[in-house]
Amino acid sequence: MSLIMSRKTSSGKVHYLRLTKSRSFTVAQKIRIRLERYRISSRSAETAFYLLLALVPFLIFLISIFGLLSESIPFRTDVLLVLQDIMPAPVFSFILDILSEIAASRNVTFCRSVC
Repeated sequence: MSLIMSRKTSSGKVHYLRLTKSRSFTVAQKIRIRLERYRISSRSAETAFYLLLALVPFLIFLISIFGLLSESIPFRTDVLLVLQDIMPAPVFSFILDILSEIAASRNVTFCRSVC
């Protein structure tokens, strides 16, 4: 594909330039069209929102299980190893801080009523 562009000089003559599109430009343009067609940006935003929304019930479940079984050291290390393999490092450190606080301050009244 080529484009024709005209340019006027100071003397008044018109020069015509033939511009060709590079291959990388056409590839980038095709990628942009596909991104718009398949709504990649909106789908990625939806996915991130639902994953973030699902994190809260997962944390509640994890905290309740961890609080009940936190006396068992092998269970605690197994859970933390599985979480470390699954989660990214910043999220894992955040959850590790929460779980460490729960293990340090076990709710004695809850444990007495359940145990």
